[in-house]
Amino acid sequence: MPPADRNVLACVAGVLLSVVTVRITDKIVHRLYPLPPGVDPKDPAALSAAISGMPTMTFVLLVLGWALAAAVGAYAAARLPTRPPMACGLTVGGILLLATLANLRMLPHPTWMWGAAIILLPLAGWLAAKKGSQRVAPAAAA
Repeated sequence: MPPADRNVLACVAGVLLSVVTVRITDKIVHRLYPLPPGVDPKDPAALSAAISGMPTMTFVLLVLGWALAAAVGAYAAARLPTRPPMACGLTVGGILLLATLANLRMLPHPTWMWGAAIILLPLAGWLAAKKGSQRVAPAAAA
């Protein structure tokens, strides 16, 4: 398989793992801190009012879940046999950051979440891509 195809597949796999991680962490947060009964998530005004009354820990956990997703996806993309591995990991982290910023723009979130996402997601993605790009040298035969 050509290296460019491997890189694309590594990035796709990393993004998919990131999406799965976000879905899992979001479900956990929404179970811990559900919307109040009777709130229609399709009604922007009702949703905005409900979100403004949610505890800060809800949003902290959401941002941590997004950072975890960036790390998982970037690590996986860098770990797969790609050249250069950091580029694949950082690509996945960048894609997840863009998706997160789009989500923040579409749904009402506290303003501080923008800053947290802009700082934590690239940091988590970079650290995980760096770790995933480190190759272990094969042991020398004795």
